[in-house]
Amino acid sequence: MCEYNYPFKTETELELFSYYCQRQKTIKLLLKMIDKIRKTENLHIVFWLVKDLCWMMEFKTAGALMILPTLAMAFYVTYLSSQHLKTVLVNLAIIFWILANSAWMLNDFYLNVPKSVSLLFFSRNGNHIIIHLVSFYSTLFYKKNHQ
Repeated sequence: MCEYNYPFKTETELELFSYYCQRQKTIKLLLKMIDKIRKTENLHIVFWLVKDLCWMMEFKTAGALMILPTLAMAFYVTYLSSQHLKTVLVNLAIIFWILANSAWMLNDFYLNVPKSVSLLFFSRNGNHIIIHLVSFYSTLFYKKNHQ
C-alpha cells in the first residue's frame, strides 16, 4: 500500500510519506485488535445470557457452570483492552456486576439466605472495596504509562 515510485523533491516529502505509511500500518493493527475485542465481547454476552437464562429456567447445575466461562471471557476482554484505562474500568464494572449477579443466583439456587453474599457487591461497604480496587488499578495503569 505504501510502495510508491514517485521521485520525492524534498526530504520533507519523503518523511511525510513515511509517516503516512507508518500511520496506515498502525491503523490496520488497531482495527484488527478492535475486531478481535468485539468478537470476544459478543461471545462473552452470549455466555452471560445463557447463564441468566439458566437462572430464569432454574437449571441449577447449568447456571452454576456458566459462571466460569462468563467470568473467564470478561477477564479476557479486560485483558485485551488493558491499554485503555476507560475501557478497563468499564470492563471491571462488568466483572463486578457478574460476580454479584452470580452470587445472587447461587444464593437463590442453593442457600436461600435473605442477606446473601451479593450484598457485598451492592452495599456501601462493597462499593468501598470496588472503589479501592479500581483506584489501585488506575494508579498502576498511570504509573505504567507515564514512566
